[in-house]
Amino acid sequence: MNFIFEVAEPDRAGPLDFAVVTGQTKVVLARSLQNLHITDCFTLKKLPMQNLLKLHLLVHLTLSRLFAVDELPDMEQMLELKHLVLINMPMIQGLCERAVRAPQLNTLTVSELSQTATVDDSFYEALSAKPKFRLLSMQSVPAPLPPQMSRLRNLETLHIHAPSPRTTQLPDLSQMAAMRDLRLSTMPALQELPPSLWTLATLEILVLSDLPIAEIGTGIGNLRKLKEMRLVKLRQVHKLPDSLWTVTTLETLALFDLPLKELPACIGKLVNLKDINLEDLLIDSVPVEAATLHSLVFFRMVRCNQCMSLPTEVLVSFSELWRLIVRFSPAEADAQGEQTAVFRQVARALPQLRRVEWLTLLGLQSANDASALGRALASPTAGVSVLRLDDAVMAYWRMHMLAVEGMQEPEFLCFWRGRQDKVLSFVQALHPRLGEASGVSVLNELMYMVVCEVFTWEW
Repeated sequence: MNFIFEVAEPDRAGPLDFAVVTGQTKVVLARSLQNLHITDCFTLKKLPMQNLLKLHLLVHLTLSRLFAVDELPDMEQMLELKHLVLINMPMIQGLCERAVRAPQLNTLTVSELSQTATVDDSFYEALSAKPKFRLLSMQSVPAPLPPQMSRLRNLETLHIHAPSPRTTQLPDLSQMAAMRDLRLSTMPALQELPPSLWTLATLEILVLSDLPIAEIGTGIGNLRKLKEMRLVKLRQVHKLPDSLWTVTTLETLALFDLPLKELPACIGKLVNLKDINLEDLLIDSVPVEAATLHSLVFFRMVRCNQCMSLPTEVLVSFSELWRLIVRFSPAEADAQGEQTAVFRQVARALPQLRRVEWLTLLGLQSANDASALGRALASPTAGVSVLRLDDAVMAYWRMHMLAVEGMQEPEFLCFWRGRQDKVLSFVQALHPRLGEASGVSVLNELMYMVVCEVFTWEW
């Protein structure tokens, strides 16, 4: 196959802002196309640059699953290209400066390249020469992180996942004065975070995942504009620095799979928190000092199986709470019923949480407790739109709900995993304009992604 698409005048191809080209059929594209995704062209060896250059308004180009393409072309003549995405191209032997010569390029996402792919010094030199370059995302690109990366002074977003497994240190970040979003993950040889990280005064989002570091530096207190922090699989971090609780700009705090045995009382100082996400922690309770978090909208606690107390007085203080998720692992539920006590605390708090529209309570094993909890939840959940309970609790809940005159069930109930019809109807209700998306394949892909996300997120 020499080419996979043709370019025609707009009146032949029709007005299109977005198009997906696959190896299944040859398509005709309008010259005015702005967003193009070329994917699953398994026999394609060379990109059709002659036709690409005819798309003189092309702004966003995504190349994915082109398994036979072994070289990226010179994109210097793609004058309007601003966003380039390269995903799963296993034959690529190198990424050189030719691929990033597009004059207006300001974001680059590279994901899942082969072990033979290289990102050399000239690559970073070409990027540093672009004054408008703002975003670099490198996912599963087995290349080192050279000092030249620090030359990207205008960079606002940097995502690095699974670089060379021999990466022992990060480049100097202090020169990246415009950095707002930094995400670092899966670096098995990285022993510590660079002090330069704490000099990023403009940083708003920090995500650290699957790193063998032993501590979060006390310098985190210097990040006075930080709004979102996610710490994931930092299995050697047993304690968070006291300076963290002075970052009162934080709005989102996510702690996943950390060996933390307690949440300090200082968490109550984070008065601007809107989202707390706790998963796989060793904590035995949520401190009463958390009652000062009046702005909280989303509270999620999953598989914190040693937690024995979620005080009612803390929950009722979350007057703006919209989504509440508490889930224990049934296989590990304590025989003495500590988790049952937590569910009862939630049930007592619900009548005062009038804004809650999404409620998930899972992990209850006792039939007697299921009856009590179902009865306790019947009246408070009258205004809940999305409800997910254990099957036994749901059965008792339904029985008590039907016994109350005029009481209506929530619009979306989930009795067990696998009810994709419920999830799809819920997604469509949340996104009523989803059906207006151009292209059936785009819609189907989006729906598939949403369903996968819902079920993997343990909602």
